[in-house]
Amino acid sequence: MTHIYLSTFITGFKDVVVDNLTRHVDISKINLLLDGLIVYKTETDIKQIKKINYLNNTFALLKRLDKYNSQSVDKMLGSVLVDNSIFKTISRYVTGRKSFRIIVSKENQLISANKGLLKSIEGKISKNKNLRLNRLKPDIEFWLLIRSEGEAFFCMRLTKKPNQEKYLEKGELRPELASILCLISEPQDDDIFMDPFCGHGSIPIQRLFIPNCKHQEIIASDNNPELVGKLKGKIKQLKKKNTVKNFTIKNFDALNLSSLPDNLVNKIVTDPPWGLYASKIVNIDKFQNNMMCEFYRIIAKNGILVILAKKEIFDKTLQSNKDKFKLIKEYTTLVSGQKASAYKIQVTK
Repeated sequence: MTHIYLSTFITGFKDVVVDNLTRHVDISKINLLLDGLIVYKTETDIKQIKKINYLNNTFALLKRLDKYNSQSVDKMLGSVLVDNSIFKTISRYVTGRKSFRIIVSKENQLISANKGLLKSIEGKISKNKNLRLNRLKPDIEFWLLIRSEGEAFFCMRLTKKPNQEKYLEKGELRPELASILCLISEPQDDDIFMDPFCGHGSIPIQRLFIPNCKHQEIIASDNNPELVGKLKGKIKQLKKKNTVKNFTIKNFDALNLSSLPDNLVNKIVTDPPWGLYASKIVNIDKFQNNMMCEFYRIIAKNGILVILAKKEIFDKTLQSNKDKFKLIKEYTTLVSGQKASAYKIQVTK
């Protein structure tokens, strides 16, 4: 069965997502590609799509609307109401008795809409015997999704990820971002991978779920013993599910990895202190230069580093170490509302 899915992802990583999605999913056509959104045609079942960690949310596209800058939200809802093909398609994605609600989002902000039109659309959806209205805690959400580029869509949300702010620790990376950072490093099955600033463990944990890397070795380290202890607990739980192999956790200072031999690892992916956390460091330039010096020692020839950092600070560090490292690509994104860059760097030994 052919599906048209709409998936969202973290801004700034369009190339990474397209490259990996086309390898992980049998896509027959990419209908639309924006920064943070992709619409594609595939026969891949939603169960497989849900396993992809670098996507934010995925929707079944029910209707692609005309450019919204030429029509009001009311007109868009009206065009949904009169399109009977939408309500026939919905039944393909509903299994069992479910509750639903309708959400209108304009440029990433939830907005109110014409109550009469919404009620009429709710009535037509409710004619499906397996669907009943519940505006508070529904099983399913139908979204009128309006983008700043002028594109608009009526779609049914197929994934249900929890609110990030409710379960992430302070300073913890979103799993989708951690997964993307790992993908940028060109993962291979025989990699010896390290995150020297592992913190809550988002990056090394997401590295575990990269396809076709069962024989990789992962080293996660941090100078905070409390965080190291918590990560050991998380990995212990994952081991019960048989998802963990060759995973080592250490309480190391990333600026002094003397217990590790030269040229040990071939991939480093990490999120060192920056933004608010960098304010605790007296001399951030010296800190980052010492960090890069130690990374250069432990990483093998032609090894790849992926570092999430603040551009105006890290650009200077990279320039100071241009004889040791070559910038392959820089991805500009937002992390907790702050501008950041993900740097893909190759060692020149």
